Amino acid sequence: MGKSGTSVAKEAADIVLMDDDLAGVVSAVVSGRDVFDGISQFLQCQLTVIAVALSVACIGAVTLRQSPLQPCRSYGLTSSWTCCAFGSIIRGQRRLAALDHRV
Repeated sequence: MGKSGTSVAKEAADIVLMDDDLAGVVSAVVSGRDVFDGISQFLQCQLTVIAVALSVACIGAVTLRQSPLQPCRSYGLTSSWTCCAFGSIIRGQRRLAALDHRV
């Protein structure tokens, strides 16, 4: 615990509770899992957007003999999708159901 723990124990610990209340552990675990879920959802969305943009560019290059997406358009589409994905993940609700699954 934070108040009664030694400095060696505090340095070796992954989580240090500053007050002697164990409910802080649950809150820290829920927050950590929410962050992990948000990052994994964001990466899944980004990989999907990149795969779709790459396939459109490759198919367009093969069939049209030129790229259907110019660099500025491609960057604009990717950036807009990134903002939309980030916004939808940020709006996610914290829930205690995050304790139901293992990482």
